[in-house]
Amino acid sequence: MSKKRKAPSKKRRGKSARPAPEELKVEAILVECALAVGRGVGATGNNAIDPDAVAAWIRIFRPSILGALRDGLSFSAGRPNVLTVAEIMGKNASTLAGAASISKANAEQAARDAKNDPNCPNLPPGSGRWCA
Repeated sequence: MSKKRKAPSKKRRGKSARPAPEELKVEAILVECALAVGRGVGATGNNAIDPDAVAAWIRIFRPSILGALRDGLSFSAGRPNVLTVAEIMGKNASTLAGAASISKANAEQAARDAKNDPNCPNLPPGSGRWCA
């Protein structure tokens, strides 16, 4: 008589489960934006960026990116403007920092300026879902 194999356990996964596809899209967009910010920073003097500054940008932009995706907006359509604004934001943060590393305060000011940039998609300035 053969032994029966135990069926694999179907335990519920906790928070360590794979992220939802929507979250993966948000992460991919944040990575593209971070690279554009880095290009802007590099164009003005290669400042270092404090980890708190990076965290501030993520905190500011993650909700608007997620909201835009949930509203059915296409990042492919907005990408050129979004990345232009992100690069300008990097240049602005670098300029604000001067010779120092880019601080959280510099990042937050540059984000406010980006929000009002006329290149931010969905005019009037500041109403862009991707850069809000």
